[in-house]
Amino acid sequence: MDDKKKLNSVEGVRGLACFMVLMSHLSLMFFPFVHNFGEGSGANFPVQQFIHHAPLGFLYSGTAAVFIFFVLSGFILSKITLATRHQDRRILSMFIKRYPRLAIPVTASCVLSLIALSLVTVDKSQLGQWMANFGNFPHSLNGALYSGAIDSFFIAGESAYNPVLWTMKIEIFGSYLIFALCAIRMKSAMITAGGIAIVASVGLFALGSIGGGFCLGLISFVIGHWFHLFGKPIRDSMALLLLIVGLYFAGAHNDSQSYRYVASVFGEKTYTVSNFLSGIFVVYAALFGQKLSTFVSGKPFVFMGKVSFSAYLIQVPILATAGVFAFTALFRYTGRYDFSAFIASGLSIVIVYTLSDVFYRYVDRPAMTFSSRCANRLLAIGRSSVIVDPAPAKQSAD
Repeated sequence: MDDKKKLNSVEGVRGLACFMVLMSHLSLMFFPFVHNFGEGSGANFPVQQFIHHAPLGFLYSGTAAVFIFFVLSGFILSKITLATRHQDRRILSMFIKRYPRLAIPVTASCVLSLIALSLVTVDKSQLGQWMANFGNFPHSLNGALYSGAIDSFFIAGESAYNPVLWTMKIEIFGSYLIFALCAIRMKSAMITAGGIAIVASVGLFALGSIGGGFCLGLISFVIGHWFHLFGKPIRDSMALLLLIVGLYFAGAHNDSQSYRYVASVFGEKTYTVSNFLSGIFVVYAALFGQKLSTFVSGKPFVFMGKVSFSAYLIQVPILATAGVFAFTALFRYTGRYDFSAFIASGLSIVIVYTLSDVFYRYVDRPAMTFSSRCANRLLAIGRSSVIVDPAPAKQSAD
């Protein structure tokens, strides 16, 4: 499989994973009992209860999607970093530019959320608790800037302005971990294998003591790194099997009847561990199965992948304003909850991807350019600072 097709398949899988996150948020807004995350009894919603207990959660599993993101990030960062003769320079460049490349659009999304919360007032009383409670905190410009640029990456690892930013702390530290592993690999493949084993062991140990979300995220990066180093093409039948297993794990909930045997093994960690496993199976199947890789490399999926980071960042502010407004207007006019929710969801999807392309063009892509220029400038300064002036050397030779 050539590199272009491999990169397209990465983009395609990323795009589909982002769509899973969007479906997760829409279901939390309008049909919260398919998740049943502490929303109370869902006995009065038999269809949602059926979906919750059926192995269909992969259609709206935001947590499985982010583990897919983490594995993909580990894979593609390793591929880019190691795909050059000047690996030491590439590693430094990637390390320098990773934070501004992420922080600029992340902070912009918090400012966008601030604007939405400040200027738009909508009735959210008919919606699930997740959306009904969004925005119930004191907000300010300084708070949005701090939350996006600092808190979500290095302190709390979350943001009240944009709930999706809980992944950013894992993303930044996972990226730095990959760069470290790439640096180690420059010296010894054996050391790299040892480093992978150590990181995995520490993460699994931490899983038993602190819940494991952060650690499993880092392990996902390492597994993506491993996929780049050791991944081999597989038969299409094997890829399909891995995909089915991965999608099954993606639908897990601790109390879902379809996962009672899994829950007997993992207990309260069923949801987290199953979604973690899903990311591994789905990514390997999609990247190393010929037909599946070709499928996810289609133009619509590649476009969705290109704007996926933008769509990921701006979807909550859009859902909290345009999505809620559309639902409220339709519900008042028709009095039909499900109809209003489905139409509002469709409109929200169109708006999210339309504005994601705008955000990509004017925020995300310029952030990539700016971060690359910063890295190049700093590396140029570093090179000039170690150049020895030839004049003193010549004088000493005389």
